[in-house]
Amino acid sequence: MGYLIALTRDNLHELDAIEGLASSLGADRFRALALQLAHEYPVKIDEPYQSIPRQQHRSVIGMSDVPFEALRVACEVVISRAPELLRVLSYRFRHESRTTVPHRLWVALLERADEDNVLVDPARPHADDGRSPADIVTPFQGLVAENQAMLDRDFLLAGEREGLSATEAVETLIAHRRGTRDSWHDAELDE
Repeated sequence: MGYLIALTRDNLHELDAIEGLASSLGADRFRALALQLAHEYPVKIDEPYQSIPRQQHRSVIGMSDVPFEALRVACEVVISRAPELLRVLSYRFRHESRTTVPHRLWVALLERADEDNVLVDPARPHADDGRSPADIVTPFQGLVAENQAMLDRDFLLAGEREGLSATEAVETLIAHRRGTRDSWHDAELDE
């Protein structure tokens, strides 16, 4: 497994750069960029991951609401693509005040922030099958709205109550999420 990279004073400039990117692009374009990167990014289970807290108070390091919510959706996209990420505590215990993304996805956002002219068209399809960003985002925003993180936690607790070890409960959750992902994919192919 990879290792956790937290937001600290040492990398506060990265948070500022991504906040600036979100501000300059606007909410819709930043969401489209985060979603595009989450779909295109090659997910690797053993790479470092960036833990991102929501800003609760100006005196505490955290991300403002608009980019944070976009990255919450990106987190759900990445987990749906690679449910094995749920073996990592930071992915498993995400919630409304903390999310996690692969560090290379975070770096890709930083690279976009460094570019002079970031061209992101929220109306541009991000899938080869012609689906629009709205078609792609909707199921994943639903996972955030329905609090998939809490459902995952409840699933783990129920497994442990049934006598599974923590590791067995996590593996059962991964299999469940993998099955859910496959059923979504099958439903998309049927349409």
